Amino acid sequence: MAASPSGRTSCRTPSTSFRDARRSNIQKFLGGKQIVVLATAQADGAPLALPMWFRRDLGSLTMISVEHTQKVRNLRRDPGTRERAG
Repeated sequence: MAASPSGRTSCRTPSTSFRDARRSNIQKFLGGKQIVVLATAQADGAPLALPMWFRRDLGSLTMISVEHTQKVRNLRRDPGTRERAG
């Protein structure tokens, strides 16, 4: 956010070139990494964050896990997840 000469604050959305550059940087970063952190929510709302090996395919990440792990139970109960590389 930036203050204008009138003292008001404004929030600017990133330009297309900025978004494209950021996307390109993310793709380069993921191309060199093989682990992301997968965060799921426990039944009581507590986070469970675990490193996961992944495979990158045309704009998506594929992760493989064992059937009866807590992260798989969490994903089945609440499929909203977050992953973070780096």
